[in-house]
Amino acid sequence: MHKLNYLLIIILLFAGCTTNKSGKKYYKDVAPPIEETNFKQLTSHEDIIKYLEKVDSHSNKLTLEYIGNSVEGKKIPLVKFSKAGKVEENKLKLLMFAQQHGNEPSGKEGMLLLINDLLQNKYDNWLDKVDLLLIPQLNPDGGDKNQRRNANNADLNRDHLILEEPETQAIHKVFKNYQPEITVDIHEYYPFSQSWKEFGYLKNFDIQIGGLTNINIEPQIIDIFYDNVKPYMQEQLKKEGYSFFEYTLGNLSDGGRLRHSTVSINDGRQSFGILNTSSYIVEGRRGRDSLDNLEHRARSQHLTAKGFIELAAQNAEKIKNTVARGREKLIKNNGEEKISIQMKHVKGDKPLQYPLKSVKTGEDTVFVVDEYHSERKSQLNVTKPSAYLIPASDSNLVKWLDRSFIQYTEYMPSKNHAIYKYKILTNINNADKDLKNYNVEVELQKCTKKITKGDYLMVPTAQLRSNKITIALEPQSMSGLVNYDSYEYLIKDNNTYPILRLEKR
Repeated sequence: MHKLNYLLIIILLFAGCTTNKSGKKYYKDVAPPIEETNFKQLTSHEDIIKYLEKVDSHSNKLTLEYIGNSVEGKKIPLVKFSKAGKVEENKLKLLMFAQQHGNEPSGKEGMLLLINDLLQNKYDNWLDKVDLLLIPQLNPDGGDKNQRRNANNADLNRDHLILEEPETQAIHKVFKNYQPEITVDIHEYYPFSQSWKEFGYLKNFDIQIGGLTNINIEPQIIDIFYDNVKPYMQEQLKKEGYSFFEYTLGNLSDGGRLRHSTVSINDGRQSFGILNTSSYIVEGRRGRDSLDNLEHRARSQHLTAKGFIELAAQNAEKIKNTVARGREKLIKNNGEEKISIQMKHVKGDKPLQYPLKSVKTGEDTVFVVDEYHSERKSQLNVTKPSAYLIPASDSNLVKWLDRSFIQYTEYMPSKNHAIYKYKILTNINNADKDLKNYNVEVELQKCTKKITKGDYLMVPTAQLRSNKITIALEPQSMSGLVNYDSYEYLIKDNNTYPILRLEKR
């Protein structure tokens, strides 16, 4: 009898387990936490860590590491999937991250469902072409509190240029270490605002996806969204009963225009896109509260995540080669390229057919939107210099260079260099409080002061972050450092901008 009981215990311990070719066991039937609660409870940070550490010990394809800590000290996990057991340099790499905003949980839940799928060997063919870097929850402090911002009250998706928060610093370190060709930033949008309800119609798209909009990014990389991603994802989601639309913003309910998201490089999509990465934002449809319709929301995000990976596997060579060409152009910058530092959305040639759900009838009504600002146009271009000179004594700027992984060296004066400075004429604050200094008036002048060794650090523009450097350091840039409180000191009326431009004679 005792022998039978012992045998029963052994059977129960190994139930749900199987063995892979290397002999290492992995769990076949371990459900992600959201399924354990039947979609009645959000997965906490503690439960995410428990789940990931449990499955990590049973799979050779999965590698779990911690890339940093939140403000409150919670660990931020990175889950890597590769057939080789490690991320390979010659493979296409896809970085996917969710819950930058803590009150947008469905992406996190969808990604945990995806991880569970990958553990079951359901999609091993994807891993022949693609290695995966998955961050289910970038903002654990906000997630556990169901609040948008992190514990420093910072919006992480507005911190990707200045990188002051530990969470955004962590993800940019991951990018630096692996340089993925594709990034996907997963969010939720809220369709129930008062102005829309009063308008009588609501956005009812299960999933919206946005491509790159900053016009400095290589056009061939921007085109991947329209040529491949948008038609494929629309078809796949529709096939499974989910609605889709290109990510669209605006005040239609108040009679305003519609456009396709920001051109600023301070968010998760554009900050990687400006490095000539094929980058996307996903916006799932939020519920009226965090648990409302949670299973539908999580499964729509799960399906979208799978679609991105399958699409990446199908187009791996095209995407890898297109991104490689774009990045090579940045690294070999010849100092003569024009770059836009101010741009705006402008009306395109065609109106938008915009389906909205009637609050009264629940039926879709298609609006024809004439004020559809689908194009972007440059308002101010500058020529990239060979390098910028940063005052070596400005520790604030030096720390920004370091956490941005921007290359620099001590500047050695040379008679072959021509140095220019910006004279600040007037500082006219813009009405938009987030872009308050970009229309400062300046005059470019020859710098005549003597520069000695040790005065400046030289930041060459011939490097991967070439576009980011120029956009960040130009005083008239709508996405420049001067628009942030931490760097307002750089710009003063009737003064000289302390960052200099270097040209080779």
